[in-house]
Amino acid sequence: MHGINAVPTFIIEDIIIVGAQPYEIFKKVINKVLDEKSRVIE
Repeated sequence: MHGINAVPTFIIEDIIIVGAQPYEIFKKVINKVLDEKSRVIE
């Protein structure tokens, strides 16, 4: 479906994170998604 061929693979909205990543990467992606969602609501 998403063409995943590596583990771990995380899909957050339309952003795909492949491999073990530092906490800061997840925080940055999640904050970006939340920021974009809050703009849609306003």
